[in-house]
Amino acid sequence: LYELQNLTSQYYTLIPHNFGFSLPPTINNTDMLESETELLKFYMRMGFEEEKVDVGLTPVAGIMSLPLPSSLENACSKLCAAKDIKSSTEKGKSHAAKQSGNPPGTMEAKLYASIMLYTSNAIYKDLNNVLRSEDRTKIKKYFGYLRLFLEALGSLPQTTKTLWRGVNVDLFDQYSKGSTVTWWGVSSCTSDVNVAKNFMKGCGGKCTLLTVQSKTAADISEITFFGNEKEHLLAPGTQLKVLSSVRNGTVTEISLVETGRVLE
Repeated sequence: LYELQNLTSQYYTLIPHNFGFSLPPTINNTDMLESETELLKFYMRMGFEEEKVDVGLTPVAGIMSLPLPSSLENACSKLCAAKDIKSSTEKGKSHAAKQSGNPPGTMEAKLYASIMLYTSNAIYKDLNNVLRSEDRTKIKKYFGYLRLFLEALGSLPQTTKTLWRGVNVDLFDQYSKGSTVTWWGVSSCTSDVNVAKNFMKGCGGKCTLLTVQSKTAADISEITFFGNEKEHLLAPGTQLKVLSSVRNGTVTEISLVETGRVLE
């Protein structure tokens, strides 16, 4: 218990919160510790962005024409630790039994497992680095996983909706009105604007609030390890047109609309 309580200041330093003038609650049990850990993972996926925009990268095609891997292990046994694959596979089975996320058709356990592996953060950093790399040959090692993952995202309901991302850098100079940008990485967004704003408040310094009119984002709030943040995923290679970009002091607000995808 003493060790758990000592983690309180460490976690609240790492994880942006908005407690106002109140003291944050003490982390004094494993459930709270797990919750804060998963919240940190979500913020890492959503909010920490590079200041440069990925430009001039070659589109990636052919992934969806590949055979669907027989299992998550078959798709990515060399990409991460076996324990992460096993944990995600077991959770995928549980979600398949419930058909979490209300897919229009039957969604297999291995598809759920591919989402669970991504949100566990076991591969997200390397995967997104590879997707953004100028050396396009590096993506090949992820083809099997991406085949499962893209199938999974496409199996969930996709409706037009407004989403938000709060990021820890000022993107005003990179997102000019009328331009089209490509998000080569997997993009975590939220359907709750307060989640994005609270992250930005906790960051301090310059930051950007991105408002996205999405057409294909997958709602994974019932599937991710941490569902309270209403997480949605945009597939890698999503293209967006910049509708407006305004800087107010340390906060830049950018509005975008999804227009297509260059990774299939």
